[in-house]
Amino acid sequence: AALAAHGLVGLPELDAWLGAEGTGESLVRHARAVACLPDAHHRARLWAQVLGGDFSNEMFSATLAGLNASGEGIGPDLFFPVLLEQWQTHTIGMGRRFVRGGFPSRVDTEDTHAVDALVEGAMGWLEANPGAPAALRRLVVEELDDVERDLRNQRSQP
Repeated sequence: AALAAHGLVGLPELDAWLGAEGTGESLVRHARAVACLPDAHHRARLWAQVLGGDFSNEMFSATLAGLNASGEGIGPDLFFPVLLEQWQTHTIGMGRRFVRGGFPSRVDTEDTHAVDALVEGAMGWLEANPGAPAALRRLVVEELDDVERDLRNQRSQP
């Protein structure tokens, strides 16, 4: 996945690796690595598939992990507008996977615009959705807290 995220391998190499392995675990790892590929059109297509609900639980999580592990990850501009609908139209298990895997936690601490966009996106969503299910609100608060803690830790490093 790391090689794919940095554009050092492409889909043909990932498919060849999958063909050599062929196990269920390999399919999940392949899905994550494919989602890490940096091509913007490819990533947009996968995001649409995530929103369309075309994945099993494990493939859903792997795809979100890959999308969030490469490039700029899943941005707040993509995540927050669809969050409540994803929660309402999926099982609680898939909803939790969407929040945990899709929350835009990848942010460059030196990019104040990106940091502000993430924090403002989460806080704005919480303010705009006071009637959202308590479990969903709690997950968003927890994810935001994790990001803020990571930011404090990164900023405290020399």
